[in-house]
Amino acid sequence: MQTITNALTFEPTVGAGLTRWRQHIVVLALCAYLPLALMERYRLLDHTADIEIVAFGRDVAEAFSNAAYAMFDILTDIDKVREKDSFDLQVSAGDIDELLVSWLDELLYRYETERFIFRRFAVHDISDVSLSASVFGEGIDPSRHEIRTEIKSVTYHQLEVKKTDGVWKAQVVFDV
Repeated sequence: MQTITNALTFEPTVGAGLTRWRQHIVVLALCAYLPLALMERYRLLDHTADIEIVAFGRDVAEAFSNAAYAMFDILTDIDKVREKDSFDLQVSAGDIDELLVSWLDELLYRYETERFIFRRFAVHDISDVSLSASVFGEGIDPSRHEIRTEIKSVTYHQLEVKKTDGVWKAQVVFDV
């Protein structure tokens, strides 16, 4: 703890040599990296009747991937989903906020019509109006996949995609 305190205040300990200063620099570099490395994928927000989330990312692609992850994590225990199959998807919309809804709607449509659940989402290319991605998952296996919460739709209520303090945030409400 003394090393961290000294590193943060830039005060060398008595008798510290060049090696000690290098340790301080390493600690400072790690402290700068940790917030991004330990970034949570998403957070549930308080909402009266529905489920509201905010997903985080180092870039907008990661925020969209994490929003999709959140949706399927709400639906089922995502740790039990295997990556047996994959699909390539393309969606488009009028702006970045609508693109988030289109993206999640397409995934929800696949869940509802093809009974597929997804675990991993690789957004390859994203702009303000279009997205291409690969998604990985499997068909629902009732012996392993308990549906915890049915999501009826992705709404435009509280919808927002923005970058704040170097972190992308994708906020959306699911009608349950």
